[in-house]
Amino acid sequence: GGPGFFHNNFDRSLQSSRGQEIRELGPTLWQASFPDTPGIRRFLSTYLTSLQLRGLKFVDPFFPLHKDENARNEVVRVSDVFNGKHEGLYEESCHFSDVQQSRAGICQDLSSWLSIVALRPEAMREVFPFDTFRETGACIVRLWSESEREWRLVIVDDRIEEQGLKLNKRGARRSAWPFLLYKALAKVEGFYWTMEGAGQLVRSRLDSRYLLGPSVSRDSDENLKFQREIIEKLGKSDFTGFLRAMGQDVSGMKKKNFEEFGDGLRKCVERGVPLTVGNQQEEDMASSNVEYFHAYAVVGMLPRRSLEGGKEPKEDLLLISNPWGKASAEFESSRYSTDSDEWKRNTAVREWVMSKMLAEGVSLPDGITSEKIDEWRERPSAYLLPLQDAYSNIGMFAVYGPVERVEVLRYPKEAEMEWEWDCQ
Repeated sequence: GGPGFFHNNFDRSLQSSRGQEIRELGPTLWQASFPDTPGIRRFLSTYLTSLQLRGLKFVDPFFPLHKDENARNEVVRVSDVFNGKHEGLYEESCHFSDVQQSRAGICQDLSSWLSIVALRPEAMREVFPFDTFRETGACIVRLWSESEREWRLVIVDDRIEEQGLKLNKRGARRSAWPFLLYKALAKVEGFYWTMEGAGQLVRSRLDSRYLLGPSVSRDSDENLKFQREIIEKLGKSDFTGFLRAMGQDVSGMKKKNFEEFGDGLRKCVERGVPLTVGNQQEEDMASSNVEYFHAYAVVGMLPRRSLEGGKEPKEDLLLISNPWGKASAEFESSRYSTDSDEWKRNTAVREWVMSKMLAEGVSLPDGITSEKIDEWRERPSAYLLPLQDAYSNIGMFAVYGPVERVEVLRYPKEAEMEWEWDCQ
């Protein structure tokens, strides 16, 4: 995922040489975009139609092909290699499994895309107002500019070198939207490298509203409710060992904190509030499959006793996806991982995960069933994390609220520690 992952790393990045360069670049390049007005849409629609009628493809004269000026990889037009029925901007709708991070160092952005696609799909439907890129080699991307306080339309071409985001193909499906969104953001930022490494979530993306639209005021009822019902509850950690050592009555506190934590997560998913997870400590990885300094997306939640007539599962389960894009790049060691007893004995849970994992145009390979999912090494990244394990092992939630992206830092290991104090 790269540095710049936690709240204090933005300040740290500005102290680095790369951060200094980013700061000196000045305002973001929204002047390389158009305001989203009916007149501008008519103009762009006419332009795209003209390209189609003349059999021409767009080449963007205002944006370099790729960040690596020394690269000598073959240049590919995505529209020239996408010719299958399920190959295009997206099939029916965007899906979280369309993203494969590859060498692009923007795990925070990519994880937010995955969660937005899964939890708030309506937000993605307006991002691509014209679907003509296969015919014209041009894509119009609609992004919110918080600094301009308006929606902007960014036009990019579909030329790519074989690096950065991977054009992920699974089954018959191959979607160009992640690459084209990535290129549009890079154009707004000015360069690809300003998006990556220590430059994650700076400039036009600092407030993280570019896909979600205008923010509300901090003292609005919507934001105060969000803070009270989600942020405060997600921050619940178990300090009962410490408090007990200090002589306080902690009876019932552990259960109450866990219940509030779970309620905050359920409200996020039910209300379509995108969120990602990460860990600050390497030791928190073991029971969560969440690697140190990398961002993962929450793409669903399976409530307890919601399957098999109220019998399964026995506990709430989060559905997590890694922007690396495929399960073969992960390690699995937690409960409900595909080699666990919980997974093997629970058919209804397995089938639910499969229904969420498979996008339009993707089917299981021959011989693969939910029981043999481990044999499909290129399967999409989607795994279950029990709520109790998230409570005990996740160190950070990034929640995309009505004002901005809010990081909730937690202390999960306190759930397992008994504090001993020498009070003498």
